[in-house]
Amino acid sequence: MSVSNSRPVITSHKRTACPRGRALEAYARQRRKFQEDRTGEKALKKLAEIKTGREVSFPKLADLPELWSQIPRRKAPNPTYADQCRLKLERSRRGS
Repeated sequence: MSVSNSRPVITSHKRTACPRGRALEAYARQRRKFQEDRTGEKALKKLAEIKTGREVSFPKLADLPELWSQIPRRKAPNPTYADQCRLKLERSRRGS
């Protein structure tokens, strides 16, 4: 003896004809958006650009020691301090 459902299974909706169709379309758009930006880097970049009003970039950890030394300063940092900073950035890059 088999049991049958009284309601038919709906396999497709007209995408914009009913509220459910619009909701499914919105869900599909949002899902694609999240899959394109799995790390959230694009969203974070956009937020930072909105807050600062200019284009921003997120450097890789491997580039930080070199970028730190290129920061414009009024006065050159003490050589001991500069070495300490460089070594600390290099250690963070290696994950130690």
